Amino acid sequence: MQKIDKNALQLIRNHVHTLSEIDEDNVEERKKEIPKRIHEIFVRFMYECNELKELEVKKLAKHGELYKHYKFFDNHSWGNKGEIESQICSDKTYQYICREYNKQEYIVKELEGFFKNLKDLMFQVKNTIDLMKFKSGITW
Repeated sequence: MQKIDKNALQLIRNHVHTLSEIDEDNVEERKKEIPKRIHEIFVRFMYECNELKELEVKKLAKHGELYKHYKFFDNHSWGNKGEIESQICSDKTYQYICREYNKQEYIVKELEGFFKNLKDLMFQVKNTIDLMKFKSGITW
């Protein structure tokens, strides 16, 4: 699966927004389309969650490597954990991994929001159908 970017997220956002426009004319179409989109976004969400976990492992490994370096092997003797952490945070490679992790976390949270919105739309579809039945005088 290809890595998702901001443009792809915007396309998904626009599509979810379009799907959320439910009225009596398009309720049947939405009733069929929303479950398909829920599945697609769920699959993408799980893939991106896996990518986030991979980055988390990479981030923790780099942190451990740098901590060990600054604690035992650096030319300067760092006095406490705070000083070591400041050196770790100033490492360019660690900063890069943290930025990638944060970007991936954003993607996961966006997809999670889309997924939740689509699940909520199913209730809106049901309510619209119930309203249509009520207007037409059908009792259930």
